Amino acid sequence: MHKRHFLAAAAGLLMTAAAVAQDANGPIKIVVPFAAGGATDAAAHHIAPKLAKELGRPVIIENKPGASGQLGSAFVRAAPADGSTYLLALDHSVVVVPLITPTAGYDAVRDFVPVGQVLRFQWTFAVPTSSPATTLGEFVELVRKNPAHGNYGVPLQGGVPDIIGAAISKRPA
Repeated sequence: MHKRHFLAAAAGLLMTAAAVAQDANGPIKIVVPFAAGGATDAAAHHIAPKLAKELGRPVIIENKPGASGQLGSAFVRAAPADGSTYLLALDHSVVVVPLITPTAGYDAVRDFVPVGQVLRFQWTFAVPTSSPATTLGEFVELVRKNPAHGNYGVPLQGGVPDIIGAAISKRPA
Protein backbone atom coordinates (compact mmCIF):
# COMPACT_ATOMS: atom_id res chain seq x y z
CA MET A 1 0.00 0.00 0.00
CA HIS A 2 1.32 3.42 -0.83
CA LYS A 3 2.14 5.75 2.03
CA ARG A 4 -0.53 8.29 1.00
CA HIS A 5 -3.21 5.55 0.96
CA PHE A 6 -2.17 4.49 4.44
CA LEU A 7 -2.25 8.07 5.68
CA ALA A 8 -5.66 8.66 4.08
CA ALA A 9 -7.05 5.51 5.69
CA ALA A 10 -5.55 6.46 9.05
CA ALA A 11 -7.03 9.96 8.73
CA GLY A 12 -10.45 8.42 8.04
CA LEU A 13 -10.09 6.27 11.15
CA LEU A 14 -9.05 9.32 13.18
CA MET A 15 -12.04 11.39 12.06
CA THR A 16 -14.52 8.56 12.58
CA ALA A 17 -13.10 7.70 15.97
CA ALA A 18 -13.16 11.37 16.95
CA ALA A 19 -16.85 11.59 16.09
CA VAL A 20 -17.70 8.44 18.03
CA ALA A 21 -15.55 9.15 21.07
CA GLN A 22 -16.04 12.88 21.50
CA ASP A 23 -18.10 12.54 24.66
CA ALA A 24 -16.22 9.61 26.22
CA ASN A 25 -13.72 9.94 29.04
CA GLY A 26 -10.51 8.06 29.64
CA PRO A 27 -8.17 6.36 27.22
CA ILE A 28 -8.99 4.83 23.88
CA LYS A 29 -8.08 1.14 23.74
CA ILE A 30 -7.08 -0.48 20.46
CA VAL A 31 -7.22 -4.26 20.84
CA VAL A 32 -4.97 -6.25 18.53
CA PRO A 33 -6.08 -9.90 18.60
CA PHE A 34 -2.57 -11.11 17.77
CA ALA A 35 0.79 -11.24 19.51
CA ALA A 36 2.94 -8.15 19.82
CA GLY A 37 5.48 -7.62 17.06
CA GLY A 38 3.39 -8.60 14.05
CA ALA A 39 2.15 -6.38 11.24
CA THR A 40 -1.23 -5.65 12.86
CA ASP A 41 0.49 -4.66 16.09
CA ALA A 42 2.93 -2.44 14.17
CA ALA A 43 0.01 -0.73 12.40
CA ALA A 44 -1.70 -0.10 15.74
CA HIS A 45 1.46 1.44 17.18
CA HIS A 46 1.83 3.58 14.07
CA ILE A 47 -1.64 5.12 14.24
CA ALA A 48 -1.90 5.37 18.05
CA PRO A 49 0.10 8.61 18.48
CA LYS A 50 -1.84 10.35 15.68
CA LEU A 51 -5.14 9.17 17.14
CA ALA A 52 -4.13 10.35 20.63
CA LYS A 53 -3.16 13.76 19.29
CA GLU A 54 -6.39 14.12 17.31
CA LEU A 55 -8.62 13.08 20.22
CA GLY A 56 -6.64 14.62 23.04
CA ARG A 57 -6.85 11.31 24.91
CA PRO A 58 -4.30 8.59 25.57
CA VAL A 59 -4.42 5.59 23.23
CA ILE A 60 -3.47 2.21 24.62
CA ILE A 61 -2.60 -0.79 22.45
CA GLU A 62 -3.64 -4.04 24.09
CA ASN A 63 -2.58 -7.32 22.52
CA LYS A 64 -4.96 -10.19 23.23
CA PRO A 65 -3.60 -13.07 21.14
CA GLY A 66 -5.00 -16.55 20.90
CA ALA A 67 -7.29 -18.85 18.98
CA SER A 68 -6.69 -17.15 15.61
CA GLY A 69 -7.91 -13.81 16.92
CA GLN A 70 -10.95 -15.14 18.77
CA LEU A 71 -9.81 -14.04 22.23
CA GLY A 72 -9.25 -10.40 21.28
CA SER A 73 -12.36 -10.25 19.10
CA ALA A 74 -14.53 -11.73 21.87
CA PHE A 75 -13.01 -9.24 24.33
CA VAL A 76 -14.04 -6.29 22.12
CA ARG A 77 -17.49 -7.80 21.56
CA ALA A 78 -18.00 -7.89 25.33
CA ALA A 79 -16.63 -4.36 25.91
CA PRO A 80 -19.10 -1.53 26.56
CA ALA A 81 -20.23 0.17 23.34
CA ASP A 82 -19.02 3.56 24.54
CA GLY A 83 -16.55 4.40 21.77
CA SER A 84 -13.48 3.68 23.85
CA THR A 85 -12.58 0.16 22.69
CA TYR A 86 -11.70 -0.69 19.10
CA LEU A 87 -10.65 -3.91 17.38
CA LEU A 88 -7.84 -3.68 14.85
CA ALA A 89 -8.18 -7.02 13.17
CA LEU A 90 -7.71 -8.85 9.93
CA ASP A 91 -10.65 -10.15 7.98
CA HIS A 92 -9.59 -13.57 9.19
CA SER A 93 -10.47 -12.99 12.84
CA VAL A 94 -13.85 -11.39 12.29
CA VAL A 95 -15.02 -13.06 9.07
CA VAL A 96 -13.26 -16.39 8.46
CA VAL A 97 -13.04 -17.62 12.07
CA PRO A 98 -16.79 -17.35 12.81
CA LEU A 99 -17.51 -19.17 9.54
CA ILE A 100 -15.21 -22.10 10.27
CA THR A 101 -15.56 -22.12 14.08
CA PRO A 102 -19.20 -22.17 15.16
CA THR A 103 -18.16 -21.70 18.80
CA ALA A 104 -16.28 -18.44 18.11
CA GLY A 105 -18.93 -16.55 20.07
CA TYR A 106 -19.30 -13.56 17.78
CA ASP A 107 -20.64 -12.60 14.37
CA ALA A 108 -18.96 -9.87 12.30
CA VAL A 109 -22.21 -8.38 11.00
CA ARG A 110 -24.21 -8.59 14.22
CA ASP A 111 -21.52 -7.77 16.78
CA PHE A 112 -19.19 -5.20 15.20
CA VAL A 113 -19.58 -1.87 13.43
CA PRO A 114 -16.86 -1.18 10.86
CA VAL A 115 -15.08 2.11 11.48
CA GLY A 116 -12.72 2.09 8.54
CA GLN A 117 -9.91 0.35 6.77
CA VAL A 118 -6.49 1.16 8.14
CA LEU A 119 -4.37 -0.72 5.61
CA ARG A 120 -4.34 -3.49 3.08
CA PHE A 121 -1.80 -6.29 2.87
CA GLN A 122 -0.68 -7.81 -0.40
CA TRP A 123 0.19 -11.48 -0.24
CA THR A 124 3.40 -12.56 -1.94
CA PHE A 125 4.67 -15.97 -2.93
CA ALA A 126 8.46 -16.16 -3.14
CA VAL A 127 11.08 -18.86 -3.53
CA PRO A 128 14.83 -18.70 -2.87
CA THR A 129 16.95 -17.45 -5.76
CA SER A 130 18.59 -20.88 -5.74
CA SER A 131 15.27 -22.55 -6.65
CA PRO A 132 14.98 -23.93 -10.17
CA ALA A 133 11.35 -22.71 -10.21
CA THR A 134 10.85 -19.21 -11.63
CA THR A 135 7.06 -19.34 -12.06
CA LEU A 136 4.20 -20.61 -9.92
CA GLY A 137 3.58 -23.43 -12.41
CA GLU A 138 7.22 -24.50 -12.24
CA PHE A 139 7.09 -24.45 -8.46
CA VAL A 140 3.96 -26.63 -8.38
CA GLU A 141 5.60 -29.09 -10.79
CA LEU A 142 8.81 -29.13 -8.70
CA VAL A 143 6.90 -29.84 -5.48
CA ARG A 144 4.81 -32.57 -7.07
CA LYS A 145 8.02 -34.33 -8.14
CA ASN A 146 9.74 -33.71 -4.79
CA PRO A 147 7.26 -32.92 -1.97
CA ALA A 148 10.10 -32.11 0.47
CA HIS A 149 10.62 -28.87 -1.50
CA GLY A 150 7.05 -27.75 -0.78
CA ASN A 151 7.25 -26.46 2.77
CA TYR A 152 5.77 -23.06 3.49
CA GLY A 153 5.00 -21.05 6.58
CA VAL A 154 1.82 -19.24 7.54
CA PRO A 155 1.08 -16.98 10.51
CA LEU A 156 -2.10 -18.88 11.46
CA GLN A 157 -4.04 -21.89 10.30
CA GLY A 158 -7.18 -21.14 8.32
CA GLY A 159 -6.00 -17.64 7.43
CA VAL A 160 -5.65 -16.23 3.95
CA PRO A 161 -2.02 -17.39 3.53
CA ASP A 162 -3.02 -20.91 4.56
CA ILE A 163 -5.92 -20.86 2.08
CA ILE A 164 -3.57 -19.62 -0.66
CA GLY A 165 -1.11 -22.44 0.15
CA ALA A 166 -3.91 -25.02 -0.04
CA ALA A 167 -5.11 -23.59 -3.35
CA ILE A 168 -1.58 -23.71 -4.78
CA SER A 169 -1.23 -27.34 -3.70
CA LYS A 170 -4.38 -28.20 -5.67
CA ARG A 171 -3.35 -26.17 -8.73
CA PRO A 172 -2.64 -28.20 -11.84
CA ALA A 173 0.97 -27.98 -13.00
